[in-house]
This record gives sequence, structure tokens and C-alpha cells, in this order.
Amino acid sequence: MEDISQVKFVIQKVRTSRYVYEYKNVWDPVNKRSKPLYRIPVGKVVGEEIILNEEYLKARPNIKQGDIVLAGNKAVLNSKLITTIKEQFSFESFEGTVLYTDKVGDMVSFYRKLGAEITNYGEFIAVTIANLKLHIKPLADINEKIQKSSSVVLNFGVTTSVNILVLGCRLEENGLPNELIEIKNPNGEAQRVLLLKDPDGTQIILRKTGSYSKRQK
Repeated sequence: MEDISQVKFVIQKVRTSRYVYEYKNVWDPVNKRSKPLYRIPVGKVVGEEIILNEEYLKARPNIKQGDIVLAGNKAVLNSKLITTIKEQFSFESFEGTVLYTDKVGDMVSFYRKLGAEITNYGEFIAVTIANLKLHIKPLADINEKIQKSSSVVLNFGVTTSVNILVLGCRLEENGLPNELIEIKNPNGEAQRVLLLKDPDGTQIILRKTGSYSKRQK
């Protein structure tokens, strides 16, 4: 059987269910068109996962459950999905965790006693201990979209060759739902960022901080 990294997958809907197939087409020089070489059942889409058939797992002993995943409306190898994401952007820095509280003064006092460096930027308090960065903001200032879930936000600066809207669309296509929201920078200027959530509800902000050229393979 062909190397798994070279094969393609297709999702077919049958009534209310969706099934995944591995397939390969070849060029027919006589009819001058592509024609199927083979097509074999892979598994079934259940919720947001692809459950692989036992027969398929036996046929491909190097594959295990979880190696073929949903990316939007497509089925792809998880390893390829990770590679695709890395081509879209690279993490440049971790901008810190945002803690929203109704006891800002008490929080500042606590971290100051702990030996942290405290910087007041007006709209938020920056707390730095070694490589740990915390931003403390009043609970009343929390963005409504963020408030619906966890109050902890992982804030990343990223470099990417595309604008933030295009990046959001590409992440969506690769199975990473996100929202385009607007937040304020430390200088008070509004910036559009992407808001994602992990399966546990922890919120992640991707803030564009630079650009880079797509790596050559």
C-alpha cells in the first residue's frame, strides 16, 4: 500500500452520516482525464473526530486513532495539519497571562510582597517575576466575548506573512475556529486580534507583531 504521507482523503455524506475514504486517482492518457486507482473505507466522522475502522487500522499498522483528523470539512493527516499551521505563522513571543479581578489593589499588593516588578500602565498592571508575565485588569473592563468563558487569556505575539483577517480564515480552514475581535494595546490603540479557545475553554489571543517570508521547503 502506498506511503500514507502521499495519499488523499475524501468525506462522503450518506443520509445523516459522514464517512471517510482514502483514495488515489491516476491519469488516463487515452481518455485524457483522471480516473480512480483505488478507494477504501477509512472511518466515520463522529462529532468533531474521525473514528477509524478496525480493518483500516490493520491495513495500515503505522496509523492509530487520532492520526487522521478533521480540518474544517476535510480529513487530513494530523502531521500534515501541524506542518500547514506552521507555514501560516510562527510564535514570536508569549505576551503574558491576563488576570481579570475585582481586587486589583489586593492583587498588586500580593505580587509586590512576592518580589515582583510592578508597572502601572493605566489600563492594566504588569506583573513580572523572572520569565512569568501577568497583566492584571479590572473585572469590569473584560471584553464581553471573553467574559463568557474563562477569565484567563493566553496572549501570544505572532509573526505572519498575511494580515490578521486572512490568517483567521486560513486557521478556520484548518480546523481552528476563531473570532476576529478588537482589543487595546498598552498605548491605547485598538488592534484586531484572533480569539481562539482550546477544548477546555482557555482563551488564546494571537496578536500580529511582525511579518516573515514563507519558508522554502
